[in-house]
Formats: sequence, C-alpha cells, structure tokens
Amino acid sequence: MKNEPQTSPAQALALERFAFITPIQELLRQGFLLSVALEQVSLRPMTLPDGSQRLRARRTIEDWGYDYQHGGFAALSPKERTDKGQPRILSPQQQKWALEQTQAHLAVPVKVLYRRWFEQDPQLPWLNSIYRFLREHELHTKARRAQLRQPLGGATKCFEAPFVHDLG
Repeated sequence: MKNEPQTSPAQALALERFAFITPIQELLRQGFLLSVALEQVSLRPMTLPDGSQRLRARRTIEDWGYDYQHGGFAALSPKERTDKGQPRILSPQQQKWALEQTQAHLAVPVKVLYRRWFEQDPQLPWLNSIYRFLREHELHTKARRAQLRQPLGGATKCFEAPFVHDLG
C-alpha cells in the first residue's frame, strides 16, 4: 500500500475553491466577460470536504478570485474566527439589565425588547444568544406567560380576573 499524504479539510477546501478559479481565468484569457465566466462556472456544484455538494453564488466565487489574486493559494483557505474558543455571552452588566428588563416587561415579546435594547447598546450579541440566556434563567416564553397568568394576590373583587375571558 502506498502512503499518500493526507490533506487537511482546510487544504481540501482551498483546492476545491482553486478548481473554480482556474476555469474562470481560462475563460477570461479567451476574451469572455467576467460575468459570463462566473455564470458558466457557478453552475457546477462544489464538493465539500465531507463529500456533500453545494452550489456557490457567483459573488462568492468572484471573491475567491480576488482573494487568490491578492494573497495566492493561501488566501483560499478558510479563515479562523478571531473569537474562536471564546463564548459569545453577555457581559455581567448586560445580563443584569436584560433580566431586569425582561422581568419588568413580561408581556412584551423578546424580539421587541431586543430591538429596543440594541438601539441602546449596539454591542449586544445576536438574538439567539439572548434567547439562550433567558432560557437558562427560566425566562423563556412559556415561563414568562406562566408568570403572567399567576392569580392576583390580595383581596379581589367578586368578578376580577387577571386577563380578559378568564372568568369563564
């Protein structure tokens, strides 16, 4: 058996991206417009390192071409995230404020609250992070609805209910 060197997934992806750029360069040398060359090449599916196939947008393939022009083959490798290994969570001040605001406005959907919060603090993480944080603190949608439906405390009038149609 022959020992072939294994390519990493990043190298395999860079090779696949290069396989898209080469026909574009050839078509450009033949005098085709860039838009025509991109259209022709974008019809071919890209094989990912896991074996699945996916079509890529013309703009993405064009970006790969520019990356290759400016940085060579190394520029075609996927970039590592700058925040890799660091959780994208709320700061302690943001956590406290989000909990206070959510408890103060139980009836308001989180999506609406998030829009307001984001206007005041553009450094907030994505909405999914907020949902995850609220779920960890038992303030997800079902829990907030249950808190709203708790019976009224103290003396109540004979026909008093917390919500419309609750007298049933």
